[in-house]
Order: sequence, then C-alpha cells, then structure tokens
Amino acid sequence: KNKEGVSVVNLEMEKPEEFLKHKTKEKYGYLLETQSAKLKAQNHSAKLKTVIAREMEFNVSHTKYKIQNTNFFLNLPGRFNVENALAATCVGLSQNISLEKISQALGKIKGMPGRLEGIENNRGIKIIVDYAVTPDSLEKLYKLIEEMAKRSDRAAGGESGWTASVIAVFGACGERDRGKRPIMGEVVARYADYCIVTNEDPYNEDPMRIIDEVFAGIVGENPNVKIPMSKQIPNPKSQIQSDIPNTKYKIPDTKVEGENCWRILDRRDAIKKALRLAKPGDIVVVTGKGVEETMAVGNKRIPWNYPKVIREVLLELEKEKSR
Repeated sequence: KNKEGVSVVNLEMEKPEEFLKHKTKEKYGYLLETQSAKLKAQNHSAKLKTVIAREMEFNVSHTKYKIQNTNFFLNLPGRFNVENALAATCVGLSQNISLEKISQALGKIKGMPGRLEGIENNRGIKIIVDYAVTPDSLEKLYKLIEEMAKRSDRAAGGESGWTASVIAVFGACGERDRGKRPIMGEVVARYADYCIVTNEDPYNEDPMRIIDEVFAGIVGENPNVKIPMSKQIPNPKSQIQSDIPNTKYKIPDTKVEGENCWRILDRRDAIKKALRLAKPGDIVVVTGKGVEETMAVGNKRIPWNYPKVIREVLLELEKEKSR
C-alpha cells in the first residue's frame, strides 16, 4: 500500500483487481499468452504495464518463451515456473533493468533443491521430489507431470505412444486447514494412476485421521473402500468446495483401495511401495516436504529427508533383487 512503491500482480489469478486497486507509483501485471490473454490485459487500466510470455515451448527439463523481442530460456519446466520468472521480470523492469539482462540472469538458474528435483537411479524410472502441498500447487505440478507422462516411452519395450504410469506419494500437514485435505486427494487422483497417502508432519494431530481425510478425496463415495467408523469422514462431494480456480470438485476416476490406492502410515514403507510398483518409464512423484531435514511429530523434530530416504530404499530394493 506504499503509494511510492511498485505492485506486481499475476493477471491470471482470481480477482487480480483486488491487488491492483491499491495506489502505487507503478503497476505491473503479467500473464502467459493464451486466447484470453489480450482480453485480460485490455480489461485493466491503461496505466498498468503488462508483461506477456509468448511463443512458449515446454520441455520436461526446460522452457522457452519470448517477451516482446527478447528470447528467454529457463532451466526449469512448467507453466508455474514461467509465472515465477515473469514476476521476477516485472521487478527487474521496475528497477530499469533491460529484458536482455533479465533473460541472461534467469538463464543462469539451474533449479532449486526440492522443486521438481530428480533422483538419479538405474531402473529407468523418473523420481521427482517437490514441495507441493496445497490443492493449487498440486494441480500445477501434476499438469506438468501429465505432459511428462505423455512423452515418456517405456525404456524396456520402447513402445511407440506408450503413456507412463504416474505413482503419487503424498500426505497433508497436521494442524492446518482440514477442508483442503480431501481436495488434495481429489486433485492427485485425477492425474495419478496409483495414489499412496502417507504421514507428513502430523504435529499434535492423529496421523491416521489426516491420512483418512486425504484419502476420502481419492475414493469419493466408492463403496469398495471402507473408512473406519471411528474415523468417519463427511462426504467431501457435498461439503467441500474446491479453491482451485476454474476447477469444480468432482469424484475422480474409480480408485479402489488395495488395487490402485493405499493408506500407508510409515513413509519409508510408502516410498518402497511406490518404487516396487514402478516399471521402466514410469514416474514416481513424492510431494510435501521437498528437501526438508525433519518431520514434526508432536513437539519433536525427527530427522527425515526425502531424497536421502529414496536413495536408501533404492539401494535396499537392489539388494533384495540380487538375493
């Protein structure tokens, strides 16, 4: 609200006008080029300086796009990374930094630990660790994963047009908005072929209750799944409204516990289950904690690091295979 300051607003977010209405010296709005981009830009004040990413090319490891006549190359995949880069670009422009210099600086970024971080392995599978922990961040992440799956051929068979299976390992934090838990489950279930819900920073909550509430969004009203009566969950379809823009809450494609979805309390066991399911070419996505070093259980902080544990489990599975 500093009248001498600068505001930077994502024009594709819900109700950007709520942020643009505040008086500032300069106002920047950014968005990705779509059919409605011009319309959205025209709907705002002429004083708004609009930055639009055009001619976008998405790859599993990088992204290309243009702003005006300047080419940009990001060593990061996904629309959301372009959005982040556009926000940074607006800040740079507000400080009189040229698009050329901004492009050079963004091109030097090599990725962030815990953000779409790949875990190396010799099994021909893609293992991705990411911090995504809200319905919106999961939606954006899995849209990218969906594109990766479409482009991935099974390494063992090399079948043309084969689509990789997506195996999700995730959970929800304790002592946070409980209403989002089934929505998170619904979002992941729409994109993942296999869903494994596990424990994640329960704090002082019952971890199984958290897992059950996430799981309710995965299975919907599927009669094949029985949630324990002691932990009965309200029907998310009737009581939960999605907070994801332009996304209505819906029951996902059928998920049946024990066939394509599981509740596994121990996170190491959950990871092991996912890696056992994975075949060459498949994608295992582990979300929530990124590269954090601890898990919050009650008032204790227990050592835990997803990339480290995943590598340990891969080694364990290799030893099992060689026996």
